[in-house]
Amino acid sequence: MTIRKISKRVLPISGAILAMSMMLVPQAQAAPAAGSPSVTRAYQQWVSTLEKSDCDGADMADLYTKHGILLATFSTYVQGSAEITKYFDHLSCHDTLTVSTQKITGASVGAMAYATGLYTFSYKNADGSTTTVPARFTFVFEKSKGKWLISNHHSSKDPETSKDPIAATP
Repeated sequence: MTIRKISKRVLPISGAILAMSMMLVPQAQAAPAAGSPSVTRAYQQWVSTLEKSDCDGADMADLYTKHGILLATFSTYVQGSAEITKYFDHLSCHDTLTVSTQKITGASVGAMAYATGLYTFSYKNADGSTTTVPARFTFVFEKSKGKWLISNHHSSKDPETSKDPIAATP
């Protein structure tokens, strides 16, 4: 793929992310109130679909645009329906996987919306122990045929809860 083609695909998304991130206003909110009922529903649909998925990432990929981008908590850069399906095929195989939301804020402007906040993934391991992964997230949604689809999703481990003392330094 040429740089020109990549620029045509990435720049509009980057611009939308920048524009929406400029609208962020720090707010102290109890979870889960995203500021827009439709954004809250779209985010909650992502959570409930992930918790119900049984090694079938196709249900998750259906929540993303065809060329959606996922900067995942447990993997590297993932783009497009096939890669997103493969990522969630593996992640959703944890039959005890849960996602709890600690904080969420967001808004919608026309056919674009965002949700950003903190959530925690938890699942039981084969030995019976529980793994808990606090993370932060940003979803960028695009309205298509009356449905909010995820065009960009960034999720990363929360540096404030990291065992690495440098990662938690402001």
